[in-house]
Amino acid sequence: MSQPAPPSISASVPPVVVDSDAGVTARPRLRRNLGTASIVFIVVAAASPLGVIGGPVPLGIAGGNGIGFPFAYVVATVVLLLFAVGFTQMTGFVKTAGAFYSYVARGLGQGAGLGAAFVALLAYLALAAGVYGLIGPGIAALVTSYGGPEIPWWIGATVAFAAAGVLGFRNIEISGKVLAILLLAEVAIVLVLDAAVVFSGGGPEGFSTGIITPTQIVSGAPGVGILFAILSFVGFEATAVFRDEARDPERTIPRATYISLIGIGVFYAVSAWLLIGAIGDSRAVQAATEAPEPCCRTPRCSTSGRRADTSSSCSSSPAYSPASCPSTTSPPAISSSSEHAEYSAPGLAASTPGTWPRPPRPWPSRSSPASWSCSPS
Repeated sequence: MSQPAPPSISASVPPVVVDSDAGVTARPRLRRNLGTASIVFIVVAAASPLGVIGGPVPLGIAGGNGIGFPFAYVVATVVLLLFAVGFTQMTGFVKTAGAFYSYVARGLGQGAGLGAAFVALLAYLALAAGVYGLIGPGIAALVTSYGGPEIPWWIGATVAFAAAGVLGFRNIEISGKVLAILLLAEVAIVLVLDAAVVFSGGGPEGFSTGIITPTQIVSGAPGVGILFAILSFVGFEATAVFRDEARDPERTIPRATYISLIGIGVFYAVSAWLLIGAIGDSRAVQAATEAPEPCCRTPRCSTSGRRADTSSSCSSSPAYSPASCPSTTSPPAISSSSEHAEYSAPGLAASTPGTWPRPPRPWPSRSSPASWSCSPS
């Protein structure tokens, strides 16, 4: 008796796409369910708008062209849009999702493509490691600020790493939705700040004029400013990576790239301009240059007047931050010079002159209740 022929499975095997010039054979197995909006959300979220406003923007103001720095985002947007024209056109000719690897391999050969791929891999791994090194202390500080226990930085970093791993393992649609929620929260925070500046009339000196003043735009180091501006767009080229997951790659990838670049550029330029206006043109560079006091250098003052450090890793002569101490009627007796100040209190010996730095903020007013003062323990 003859055996029945096994069912054919050829219909379930997706077609093989061969890019002979690049030496690449790809077998697409992913569902094409990402539209333009989903890819834009993923790319813009990777750029981290809130992180840029708190990172590259102050650095660009301090080390770049000062209050003319917002114009650097205009320059960066135009330059990257010109680059994106050729970048997105290659989507129709290179049928693989390798992005830079596929493009370089197609043009310069597989060896050069592999080299570009490893350079990109190392760069993104270094960037990811830095991000986890930043988010760990951030989570620890957030927990402590809400009255929670002090936790090591690596616990927060591990939680973030695990969450990213789970989302990366699951379907990309889930990651897109999570990133959309987080991105909307980031953008909302910055937009609230922008709206507050706009409705308050632009800050103590009105709206900044640096973005339209040629002398300010070319002042300082505009090249450094453009460097930080381009850094703020990191990840926008990832649109090409989602070729196998986009519904219509030849149309979706270019559209998502242009929308991402223009949206990011306008958002950063306007937000940086309003941030400078909130501080004031005359003080923006100084405010961006001054380093904030580390958390561990902020001492706590008890009602008895003795200092209690919040961390054992603090310097032996931490700077006082009177705003963090309880309010009092009678501030400590201070005799200050241009460099140092003496702190004394009733019943406590005065500190040695030159031991403690001058306080960075003014002391509370004498109308505050109760009597206390700070002195070194």
